[in-house]
Amino acid sequence: LASPLFALSVAPYLLFLKNIWEVPSATDEMRASFATLLLFVVVSIPAEAYTQEQYGTVLSNIDALHFLIQAAISLTNLRIMLAFR
Repeated sequence: LASPLFALSVAPYLLFLKNIWEVPSATDEMRASFATLLLFVVVSIPAEAYTQEQYGTVLSNIDALHFLIQAAISLTNLRIMLAFR
């Protein structure tokens, strides 16, 4: 259930990205950092499906994969934060 809902969140985020590209005061780094979050979503949805199929459990129960996903979102959040310096 979580993965389909997670996937549904992509549409509003794409609208947000479209709008931020049109804001004159948004810097290129801001735009790129928010676009990086979309990359996180694109990677994490198949990773969740993979762990469900291969291990029969959710991604958060597979420590190595969960670490990689959490590291990716942490680096993305850091990039967003630094874009607003």
